Amino acid sequence: MHKIINSCNHCGNQTVKLEKPIEIKCTICDIEYKTDKACVENHYICNSCNEKLLKESIVKYCLNSTEVNPLILASELMKLPNIPMHGPIHHLIFPATLLTAHANRYGRDSLEQWLIEADKRSSHIPGATCGHWGACGAGLGVGIFFSIINEVGPISGDSWKNTGLLTSEIIRDIAIEGGPRCCKRDGYIALTSAIKYIYGKEDIPEIVCDFYGNNRTCKRKDCPYFPI
Repeated sequence: MHKIINSCNHCGNQTVKLEKPIEIKCTICDIEYKTDKACVENHYICNSCNEKLLKESIVKYCLNSTEVNPLILASELMKLPNIPMHGPIHHLIFPATLLTAHANRYGRDSLEQWLIEADKRSSHIPGATCGHWGACGAGLGVGIFFSIINEVGPISGDSWKNTGLLTSEIIRDIAIEGGPRCCKRDGYIALTSAIKYIYGKEDIPEIVCDFYGNNRTCKRKDCPYFPI
């Protein structure tokens, strides 16, 4: 089982919870924040800078990856240091895996540009859209992939329709499993649905969750990816 450990993105030491909140400057942007967490070397990285570092690590990993299966690549990305159990970083992970796998199959010339665009678009999807908007960010992330690959815009014709239909089907597939939300499970569902459409069922590997021990609201045996 993969254990998520929060470590300092500056020095690599473990981040710990302090006895009481302190005023401390972000090691990167130098802006002062009040926090109850810091690393053992007294480094603190604010949420904004930390998210930027995580996104950079995802893009870098994708640019160096030769993986052609999005599900396998997604599992690798979600095990990168400091990727949380849940959260909006997953809204980038899932389109990034599809874009990278697609590029590794058909040509990588546009991959970096695609990843930059996926980051830009996914940054507009806040956390908890699954509960607050009724549309999971993992499903919307797959929609980002389809729209980038097919160069879909607001005034596109059939591609506008097809991307909307595919994205809505994937959001439906996620919703059918029921809550509580799990960014790992919902991402696996979204990618599986996308792979069936793009490559066919033969390209779907067996996925066994390696993250359940980090999820306090895990559905366990009611989840299709829980190890039995």
